[in-house]
Amino acid sequence: MNPPRRPVLALAGPVARTMPWGPLVAGCGTGICVGLAMALFHGPMQSPPGIMLGLRASFVPVMTGLAFLLHDPHRQLTGALPVRAWLTSAVRAALALPALGVTAWAEFYLAGRALAAYPGDGAGARPAGLPWAAMAAELAAWCLLALAAAALTARTRWHDVGGVMAALGALATLAALALAPLHLLPAAFTDMTAAERQAWAQAWRLWLVVALLAAALAAWASRDPWLRVRTPLRLGSRPA
Repeated sequence: MNPPRRPVLALAGPVARTMPWGPLVAGCGTGICVGLAMALFHGPMQSPPGIMLGLRASFVPVMTGLAFLLHDPHRQLTGALPVRAWLTSAVRAALALPALGVTAWAEFYLAGRALAAYPGDGAGARPAGLPWAAMAAELAAWCLLALAAAALTARTRWHDVGGVMAALGALATLAALALAPLHLLPAAFTDMTAAERQAWAQAWRLWLVVALLAAALAAWASRDPWLRVRTPLRLGSRPA
C-alpha cells in the first residue's frame, strides 16, 4: 500500500482519537484556575513579585499535563503506519497547540488583570506592564522541556509509565535550572535598576536557548521511539 500524499491530514483523525486529552486538559484547566485564583485573591500576594510567582505556578500544571502528550498505548499499531516515526509525535504536538495557546492567553490575561489592580507603591503611580515576551519564552521552554522528557522516556523500557516519568524528569530539570546560578527566575519588574533589567534580558535569552535545545532533543528522540537494547545471546543459540 502506498503512503498517502498528505500524511499529516491522514494521521490527524486517528492520532486525535488516541491522544491523552485527559492529562492535557486537566493541566491546562488547573493552570487557568491557578491564574484565576491569583487574580481574585487580595492580600500580600497581590504585588508584582507575588503575581510573578503565581504566574509561574500556573505554568507548572500545564508543563505536567504536557509530559503525557507523547505517551502512546497503541505504539505497536502506530509503529506500523507507513509514515516516519517522528510524524506521529509532531501531529500530537500540533493538535495540542490550540489548547496551549488558549491557556497561555488566559494565564497572561489574568496576570495582567491582577497587575492592573495593584495600587502601586505611591499615589498616582501607574501599574507596571507584564513582561510578556520574557514570560512567553519561559513558558515555551517549560513546555518543550516536558516534550523532550516525554520523547526520551518513550525510548526506554519505562515507556508504559512514560507520562509520570517524563513529568518527574521535566520538573527535576526545571528545579535544577532554577537552582543553578543563572538567575533564570527574576521576580522584580517594577522600578527596575540597570542590573535588574539586564537580569531580565539575560533570563529570557537563556530560556530561548533552553527552548531550542529542548526542541532539538525532542525532535531527535522522536525520530525512532522504539527501545534499542542489545540483549546478549544465550549459550548454544545461533544468531538470526
